[in-house]
Amino acid sequence: MVAPPVIALSSASVRARYDGRKERLVGTNVAYERAVARAGGIPVVLPFGVRGRRAVAVLARADALVLTGGDDVTDPALGEPPGQGDPVRDASDAALLAAARAQGLPVLGVCRGVQLLAVRSGGALARVDGHAPPPGGPMGRHRVRLEAASWVAHRLGATVGVVPSLHRFAVADPGRLAVVARAGDGTIEAIADPARFEVGVQWHPELSGGALGRPLWRALVEAAAGSAGAAGPAGGVERAEAAGCAGAAAGPPATARPAAVAPPRERRPDGYAAAEPTEVVSR
Repeated sequence: MVAPPVIALSSASVRARYDGRKERLVGTNVAYERAVARAGGIPVVLPFGVRGRRAVAVLARADALVLTGGDDVTDPALGEPPGQGDPVRDASDAALLAAARAQGLPVLGVCRGVQLLAVRSGGALARVDGHAPPPGGPMGRHRVRLEAASWVAHRLGATVGVVPSLHRFAVADPGRLAVVARAGDGTIEAIADPARFEVGVQWHPELSGGALGRPLWRALVEAAAGSAGAAGPAGGVERAEAAGCAGAAAGPPATARPAAVAPPRERRPDGYAAAEPTEVVSR
């Protein structure tokens, strides 16, 4: 019996009240775990602040990486602090992304995850209006249109969907990645690597049961299960034709997963970030 693939989830450090005491907890929204499990994977929440050799080591035991949502990504190109950023988490998530790329793991970035993908691919962010409710308000929903010729649209079998969204910044420049979806106002909603299963979405698929929600998690789990974390969606042209997307790209080719290569030794021998994490709210 083949074991289900292990899907690693990046984490946040949050302050919470437990049994009348204030404590600092590490974790993420349980919706991510439920979405992965529903799609057939085994969700594993990663330790917060892991970097360097430890980032390589923890992902050597995983078959895919999800960069979960949370507060703003710090982008020097903005010329101003986003306001709620966490440089410790930025550094940790960047290390996990680098390790996942080096090991050939499928990657899904959600909300802040897509923003980190862009920044770490040579791109940039910009402030957007109308994509975040007032403080305490319900998460908004809007329509997203995917590029019909992209492997993402092919793999999901859809080009249009209504998605839940909550963000103050968005991708302005995807860098070496390709834009594969936009909102009605032109905001970039998804970017992807044309050559491997690395995709980021600005919406929250873990909170959506629609065409751009659960199918995305199934695609990730299937990619993680194939060829020891092979890059690119499985299913090829047959699945595209069955979904009515016969003209869509068949998706990135599968490639063998390379051996993990440890980065140069850091100043901290334990590999963890030295700074104290700031309070964040994981979405």
